[in-house]
Amino acid sequence: MNMRIASLLLAVCAVGVWAPARAQNADTSVVKLPQDIIYKGLPGAPQHVTLFGDSSQPGLYVDRIKFLPGMKVMPHWHPDTARTVLVMSGTFYFAVGEQWDESKLKAYPAGTLYSEPARSPHYAWAKDGEVILQVTAIGPTGNVPIPQKNSNIIGPPSPRPKSSPSAGSAVNTAGLPSWQTVFGLTFPLTLLGSADEVIE
Repeated sequence: MNMRIASLLLAVCAVGVWAPARAQNADTSVVKLPQDIIYKGLPGAPQHVTLFGDSSQPGLYVDRIKFLPGMKVMPHWHPDTARTVLVMSGTFYFAVGEQWDESKLKAYPAGTLYSEPARSPHYAWAKDGEVILQVTAIGPTGNVPIPQKNSNIIGPPSPRPKSSPSAGSAVNTAGLPSWQTVFGLTFPLTLLGSADEVIE
């Protein structure tokens, strides 16, 4: 291979790596004042807002997630290559593992920063009150729920029959909870009772 072709290939690779990073960071400035941050989501599910980027695309994104008091997040994992979480307010109870075990939950008070390695199963609980998290990660993100062995724990269905709707759609079937995927986590749309009971 001659020097001219090698230089051309190197230049193309450099532009391919540099251009997406430049498009997200150098050309745009993002300012979100507190009054401009509007959380969205279904009743009974965590509320969510994307502050920067797009979590469904490759690249950096920043999300905020608000959990109502008593809300539980059943075991799941994310494919993000890098993911950090800052507890902005409240106390978030967090544990690593594939099966819900309340005894493993550790209290993370406001100001705590932790990381979630890619595909690391975990679960959490906003046990004491409202919790707001800020997630900074490299997308695309997603959520893979982990089926629970203990039938007393209410969690995402496993797996969905081929005839049922895909994640993200809601169906009201007599006596069965409707499921909704919000910011990559799957939650029933029906509330199960007071905030002290499982709301996922």
